[in-house]
Amino acid sequence: MLCLSSFLFYSLLEVNLLIYSYYVFIHLDEFYIPESSAFQKFRFPHMILIYGYDYNDKYFRTAGFFSGGKFTRSTATFEQVKQAYLEMNVQYNYDNYLVLFKFNRETVYCFDIPNMVHQLEDYFFSRDTSQNYRSLRNPLPCRFGMDVYKDFVEHIEEVSVGGYLSKHAFQLLWEHKKCMLLRLDYLEKYVLKTNLKEIYSMYEGIEKKCDILRSLMIKYHITNERRLLKSMSSYVEKIENDEFKVLEVFIQAIKRNHN
Repeated sequence: MLCLSSFLFYSLLEVNLLIYSYYVFIHLDEFYIPESSAFQKFRFPHMILIYGYDYNDKYFRTAGFFSGGKFTRSTATFEQVKQAYLEMNVQYNYDNYLVLFKFNRETVYCFDIPNMVHQLEDYFFSRDTSQNYRSLRNPLPCRFGMDVYKDFVEHIEEVSVGGYLSKHAFQLLWEHKKCMLLRLDYLEKYVLKTNLKEIYSMYEGIEKKCDILRSLMIKYHITNERRLLKSMSSYVEKIENDEFKVLEVFIQAIKRNHN
């Protein structure tokens, strides 16, 4: 009997899901995906996004971190995607790793400023927000909000004595600051309709420091120069201090303009 994900997968092959404007997030073996660094080299179970197709030429439009860790768009034939799905290693349970997304044009959401302030304060005070979901699962044993900078410092110290330097954490930190700039721009234009340019400029400085930190991480992976780790620790400290200051100003500015 076919499981739900298998049923959805064969619907995908018939392009029924895409015809109805679904985006498909699916776990595949990138050994069979042409643009992947794993293509025809080694087995690599990984998630990719399928966002379109060409039925005449029998290929899907795909997006993912295929080569060199950079997010890119590409294509894969129907047959390649089918083989990549069917050849997944059975010792891992990837049956549920097929997720459908569809833009809902009928949903109306009124921006909730008090909730946003509450979440910003959670971040500022490093509150354990996993406590809010105790009815669904046990609280998570990890750091939250501004406390995550301690993890960065500790991680760099571990690398200095022989550990492996994470790529994802520094990329994610930079992307978070890029996201904050987009949020500030949206708030100023559509929600608060007040001048947030000073706060935007402060966050822009933080985003640039995070980009430098990310570049140092990349350089370390290429050169393995230990001196770079000291520079990285210094930038983490600067970013933490700068963000602490701007968050305080940001939260107070929202409260003033909302009341």
